[in-house]
Amino acid sequence: GTILRIFTTNKPVSKIALSHDGTLLITGLKDNSIIIWNAQTGSKLGSINNYVNSHNQISRITLSPCSSFFIVEFENTSQEKYPLIIPILPKLSLS
Repeated sequence: GTILRIFTTNKPVSKIALSHDGTLLITGLKDNSIIIWNAQTGSKLGSINNYVNSHNQISRITLSPCSSFFIVEFENTSQEKYPLIIPILPKLSLS
């Protein structure tokens, strides 16, 4: 395969979710922090650190079909819903 973009973080990534239009990438890290990325540029748009060092690990990250929110699911089956309030991003061009 071809490497399209490298996203750099100093912590191990455990879960990822890509928006349906390819503009956003959300990563769940091993320490339970969450980073929201611009999938085109690789730049960090924001982060959530509410659950850092919690023993309840992230089991899944799901983006809504329109990318207006995402849901973080944990091993104990609890869920948190987060709105995505960010500038409109252009669609990813693979050419």
